[in-house]
Amino acid sequence: MNKRGRPPRDDGEVKNKQYRLRLSDGEESILDELSTEYGMPKAEILRRGLRMQHNLLRHTG
Repeated sequence: MNKRGRPPRDDGEVKNKQYRLRLSDGEESILDELSTEYGMPKAEILRRGLRMQHNLLRHTG
């Protein structure tokens, strides 16, 4: 029988955690603008922002 679904990522990273997030109209507008400008999904914009904040904490805190 054939396998179904999306093939696993090459890097083996599994993204199986979900968070629900409430944004203001202004924050949503910023997220839309960044997503369009960088050509990335909104989820990736948020992940990168999370990593940037973590790096700031580690390198300046």
